[in-house]
Amino acid sequence: MLPAGPAAATTTPTPTPTPTPTPSALAPASVITITGDTTADPYLCAVVPWATAGRAHYTWSLDGAPIADLDNRCYWRDPKNDSGKLLSVTADEATDTGTEHGASAQVGPLATRITVPRLAVIGQPDAGSKLWPEFPGNPQPTPTAVPATTPPLQLTYAYAWTRDGAAIPDATAAVYTVKPEDRGHRLQVTVTVSTYGSSAAATADVLVPATRRAAGFNADGTADVFARNAAGDLLLYPGNGRGGWLAPQTIGWGWGGFNLLLAPGDFDGDGFTDVMGRDDQGRLFLYQGNGSGGWKNAVQVGQGWQGFTAIIAPGDFNGDGTNDLLARDPDGALWLYPGNGRGGWLEPSVVGLGWQALHHVTSADDFSGDHAPDVFGVDYLSGQGPLRLYLGAGDGGFRTAAPATVGWGWWDLKAVGAPGDFNGDGDVDLFAIDSAGQLTMYWGAGTDMARYDAAGRFKGQATIGWGWGGMTAVF
Repeated sequence: MLPAGPAAATTTPTPTPTPTPTPSALAPASVITITGDTTADPYLCAVVPWATAGRAHYTWSLDGAPIADLDNRCYWRDPKNDSGKLLSVTADEATDTGTEHGASAQVGPLATRITVPRLAVIGQPDAGSKLWPEFPGNPQPTPTAVPATTPPLQLTYAYAWTRDGAAIPDATAAVYTVKPEDRGHRLQVTVTVSTYGSSAAATADVLVPATRRAAGFNADGTADVFARNAAGDLLLYPGNGRGGWLAPQTIGWGWGGFNLLLAPGDFDGDGFTDVMGRDDQGRLFLYQGNGSGGWKNAVQVGQGWQGFTAIIAPGDFNGDGTNDLLARDPDGALWLYPGNGRGGWLEPSVVGLGWQALHHVTSADDFSGDHAPDVFGVDYLSGQGPLRLYLGAGDGGFRTAAPATVGWGWWDLKAVGAPGDFNGDGDVDLFAIDSAGQLTMYWGAGTDMARYDAAGRFKGQATIGWGWGGMTAVF
């Protein structure tokens, strides 16, 4: 018997291990976008990246702190509470395939956008007078803030006045009273408008010129009128500041030798109103006022002026802080003779052409309320006698080439002049003397012109004097 062979080996299967799933990181939240302007729009909305069925729940947060009881896709701005904060939102929604979750980045900080209109300084820049800022226009604009709310956001205003860029102590009110030391300097006001952490500002400025003739001749601060009678006496008719007169005074004799008289304001820099006269030889004399209705000295300040057909005193026409003269030559060219503030002159220049057609050329200083001297003239080539107003630019020129027509029927007047603010309402006025010797004052409206960007006009008129026909000069 053959021996048996070895038995077949039984193979034991090696179990294959079941791979252990590796936990994957949780999928990041979907990115939510917040739409809207964080400084202007009344609401901001969340845009989720999945197709929502409108069942999403939203949680809005300010600076990371959830806002209670707010489960809306849009967040309505509340500037009182959210200004300066960062806004974010999360959203969750149960869908047929699971739960969607998303979060936004922080946007902001939330703010209020304030728009401030153009600013202007209103009032006459004379020592003792008041200035204040306004937003000019018709209708007058006001600062606005967005987002709009109900009720509207309350705006606060802060004021700061400076002199040549340096803060004026305690000048933080809206109204500023001009001081004597402001003469020759530039005043600027800054108005800052604020609400709930946001602010915007606007500025405006004005140059305070040398003393203008509107300050008066007798130190009472009211506008006066000068007149020369047939005997050559120079009389002062003081205004009472309310559109009427105080008792007249004779302040000079022997003035009959002058063929032209004018009051330039303070021409020599001492702060007092002066008078100028041109004689038949063309010499120009300065009579220095003493500030109390009398005189200091008389000095010759020019010669060769006999060729000019008109000489007027506009005040500070070139904006350098000193008073000037304008003179028209026979060819109709208008010359600017800038004063140097010490009784002398700077270099003259031509500032206009074609002025030969105008009669009764005079200056009302600043008639339009923009702090730039203006010039009047009656166009005698027109049969209707229109009164033209040439608006000064404040820099030695005119704002526009074409004048504004502010009156009709001025062709037969004996004299036209401008004493300054004669009735105390803050606006420069104009007077006219007719052939019957009546003096009528035309009340200016410069403040309204500046506030409402209005065209040149008068508020009204009043006849306040009779018997002026015998005067040989009124200025």
